[in-house]
Amino acid sequence: MLVKELKAEYLGHQIAVTNSWEPGLLLKALTSDVKLYIDGEIVDTNLEILAIRNKAALLRGVITDQSQRHVVEVYARSIWRTKLKICVDGTKVAGDLP
Repeated sequence: MLVKELKAEYLGHQIAVTNSWEPGLLLKALTSDVKLYIDGEIVDTNLEILAIRNKAALLRGVITDQSQRHVVEVYARSIWRTKLKICVDGTKVAGDLP
């Protein structure tokens, strides 16, 4: 199994994204599992096989800090290799996508 992980911290909260790929049952295709964790808990999952886009968020979650809500979005693009980006309230906090 191949795994790519991206981590960030925002206002003391831990954000992590994991993207894992492994051969399917017939070894003719790959299966993908992308997960968004906030403070160690899974808040969103996506099972798309190939993320060609990075314009629309693949995963979403929310961080609540006192009375404010902060939207966490994950963008992905993978053709030959997977690239990920974590944004909070529209601002990039980690990743290898512009």
